[in-house]
Amino acid sequence: QIRVALERWRLLPRALGQTHLLVNVPQYQLYLNEGRTTVMSMRVAVGRQDFETPLFSDAMRYMEFNPYWNVPISIAQAEVIPKQIQNSAYLAKKGFTVLPRGVEGWDDGVGHESVDWNADAARSYRLRQDPGPANPLGTVKFMFPNEYAVYLHDTNSRGVFDRSARAVSHGCVRVQEPALLANYILERFTDRVGKTAADFSGTTPKVVRLNRPLPIHLVYFTAWGEEGGKVAFVRDIYAKDRAIRQALRDTAASPDADATLAAK
Repeated sequence: QIRVALERWRLLPRALGQTHLLVNVPQYQLYLNEGRTTVMSMRVAVGRQDFETPLFSDAMRYMEFNPYWNVPISIAQAEVIPKQIQNSAYLAKKGFTVLPRGVEGWDDGVGHESVDWNADAARSYRLRQDPGPANPLGTVKFMFPNEYAVYLHDTNSRGVFDRSARAVSHGCVRVQEPALLANYILERFTDRVGKTAADFSGTTPKVVRLNRPLPIHLVYFTAWGEEGGKVAFVRDIYAKDRAIRQALRDTAASPDADATLAAK
């Protein structure tokens, strides 16, 4: 595990950013680092085994307080629409608006009762849930636009952070203390100095852009060094270590080892 961790460190960007966020997926933990100092750490929940949180480096660009939840097609088909079929009042009760796909600027929605929910409705309509206590994104999401459409966000299911195993999401990362993280970013990465997350509370979506990018790294370490020389180990939740271990063996004497490992 230590050898695999060292190889993963080698493949990360040489410069992580003077101030940066690091999410260690199998540890279910987020770190906010200033240089070599961790100034904030909190629990997170990550993607379950069939919806793995992707691993990549990017930069946070904005926060959205009181966000809408635009339901992905896969979740609409598998989870939300079946509940509407069972209970015709489900979408209305949970604050969903039904919008036709491919129509820009449409904001009023269409009547839930006018949709044939048994006819692959998820591909003809998109579902948007209003901000509020039923919204699974909670009070704020932290956006670093990427090809995977994942981000950090609050949650309305706080009990998840009491679990030791927290691979429960559809790929996005739920953070334990979103207001604490938002307050740090507001103070140091926006022009809203003096503002806190509480100042943006309510039910109206509000976007706050960062005045400079905040690097973020979604990483996968099942072993790492801690203060005092202690080495910590966690379970390989996505079974990713084996491929790198084998690649290290296969390419130990190869001049093309770097390219081979990066590809794997």
